[in-house]
Amino acid sequence: MTGNWNATLMAVIFALPSVTAFVGAIIVAIYGREARNLPHALTRPLVTALLIAAFVWGCMVVYLQWPTLFVVLQSVYGYTLMISYVVLYRVIFGLTGTGGQERFSVWHYLVPATIPAVLLIWSFFVPLDAQLHIVVLRDQPTAGYKAYAALSAFRAPAFFAWSILYNLLSLRRIMIYKRVIGNYSADEGRSSVRWLRLFVLYMISVALIPLLALILGETIFFGSLWMLIPILFTSAGIIVLCYNVVSENYVMIAESDACNHKDRRIDRKYFEHYIATRKPYLNPQVRITDVAADLRSNRTYVSNFINGEYGMNFSRYINRQRLRELDSLCLDPKNSDAPGIDLVFQAGFSTYRGYKRVKAEEDAQRTVGF
Repeated sequence: MTGNWNATLMAVIFALPSVTAFVGAIIVAIYGREARNLPHALTRPLVTALLIAAFVWGCMVVYLQWPTLFVVLQSVYGYTLMISYVVLYRVIFGLTGTGGQERFSVWHYLVPATIPAVLLIWSFFVPLDAQLHIVVLRDQPTAGYKAYAALSAFRAPAFFAWSILYNLLSLRRIMIYKRVIGNYSADEGRSSVRWLRLFVLYMISVALIPLLALILGETIFFGSLWMLIPILFTSAGIIVLCYNVVSENYVMIAESDACNHKDRRIDRKYFEHYIATRKPYLNPQVRITDVAADLRSNRTYVSNFINGEYGMNFSRYINRQRLRELDSLCLDPKNSDAPGIDLVFQAGFSTYRGYKRVKAEEDAQRTVGF
């Protein structure tokens, strides 16, 4: 009785990420369709990734409650487990595009099918009861099936290595995007760099499942509190991802924004006159392509001009102008009774959190300067 209760409790716990992912997929799909704010290039892979995550964690519940059914599903489970990181990387790939004509290679989807495909074909020649002992019960394999058991056991370290690989690819992608976005957008309130890095760290925890199971043994692992670590981290990561995408807390660089063909040269006097009179920084979503269009120049030239003349990227330059605008607004007697947060928005910041982040960074720079 106690064993059945423990198995049921563990199944309920393992169902948490599955339910979270499924609900997240519904929310993203509905929001993307009704609000029409989310681009299809982001909505489709995200919904796919969430549904795959729901299926993978659902299979863990099947593993605990209906082991024979899990044996039947093991090849599909193996592939979706590996492909889950590929699809999540595809989401990050879309969010961190730098404006070039990038293509996501089909090999990302084909390579992880190797081991599950071999196991699927091989399974037709292995009796179901032998598969049950090898895959679920982890007993000593029946004579004649040691090679099949070895390949089946190899899936855990293979998944661990695969997940680490795609997490590293994601972090590399985010770092490249971070360097580019500073010269493209000055909207600190919609910065995806920080929460994307947090999401990747959450997803690394999923790799702990096969690792901890190998170290502790599956019987100890599935019956201990250790299993709560990847489960809670995965659920938190799904919530972070869905919340930030639905709230549009990101900036995607369109391919059409990569460059334009106008090449008008500007000088410091002309540029500063434009900044002082047009005040493009008052637009919270201003991008360097907007400024380049006003100056009848191109994105690359304006970016290089700001970096060369002022020793900073576009984002920092625009946000510094917003801080100066805020200082002027605070000194204006007409604003003596105005709430400080209203003045922050008037100065061009899209969120108060973004303002605090910029202010902290500028204060830190001044301290280093002294």
